[in-house]
Amino acid sequence: GGVGLVAVAVGAARPIPRLLTVGTGALVVAVAAAGVFGASPESLVVATLCALLAWDYGQFGVEVGQQVGRDAETRRLLLAHAATSLLVGVAAITVAYGVFWGASGGQPVTALVFLLLGVVALVAALR
Repeated sequence: GGVGLVAVAVGAARPIPRLLTVGTGALVVAVAAAGVFGASPESLVVATLCALLAWDYGQFGVEVGQQVGRDAETRRLLLAHAATSLLVGVAAITVAYGVFWGASGGQPVTALVFLLLGVVALVAALR
């Protein structure tokens, strides 16, 4: 996870989109490993959202910097994008988490499927 965090930070600061993507992949692998080793569903959902938002914010910042130049004033645009992405992400994890808790104890595979569908919906909404 730490390696992924450093890669995301460097990829966003330098703008290196490939490094940003690799770093985000490392963050997602770290979240999956945490799930395998028994992390709580709440922390996994929040960590997944944070990893996806880091990738989205970084990619958007790099793209805007390439299109309008790094010296352009883009703070309001970036903040609006960040707020919208956060709102969509919170809505997606709320639905996914609600389905997870709404599933009965005899259907954990169904709950996992709906949780993964929530993540897919989040990724689709961010792109």
